[in-house]
Amino acid sequence: MRTIVGVVLVALFPAVALAAEFPEWAYPVAPQGLPRPDPNKTVMVPGSDKKYTEAEVNNAFGPPDWFPNDHAPLPKTVANGRRPAVRACGLCHLTTGDGHPESSGIAGLPAAYIIRQLGEFKNEGRKGVRTTAMKEIASAINDEEAREAAGLHQGGRERDGAEELCRRRRHAF
Repeated sequence: MRTIVGVVLVALFPAVALAAEFPEWAYPVAPQGLPRPDPNKTVMVPGSDKKYTEAEVNNAFGPPDWFPNDHAPLPKTVANGRRPAVRACGLCHLTTGDGHPESSGIAGLPAAYIIRQLGEFKNEGRKGVRTTAMKEIASAINDEEAREAAGLHQGGRERDGAEELCRRRRHAF
């Protein structure tokens, strides 16, 4: 009997390990049947005088910059990316480098580390359910774009006042 239980546990271990690696709560999927957002609806966030449409908010090659005076000028790759595959870094990692909950915060990380991670995505050294977009971007970005984007948030340049800034807008996203 012990042998059978042991065999069953060993057989189930990969499924349990996979479920633990990608828990459902960490990767939510929108419920079926939700109405599509109106692309012309105006969106605003507290503390910003900027207004964008839903379509502009979700533009992978020109996401909104709600607080343009709160950070250094953005490199082109961060602000707009490069079609067709290099989406704007600011879409997911935000202009502060803090990132959405599902995206990594990169503010304060050394540029060399960010560049090394882009290489890991490109060479498939980083794997997971959320790595597809970064693999595509890392495979298409050139060295100059990567250096320019990686240098924006390094060394905490953006960290001055970042906690206040995050407190002010965290609930907007």
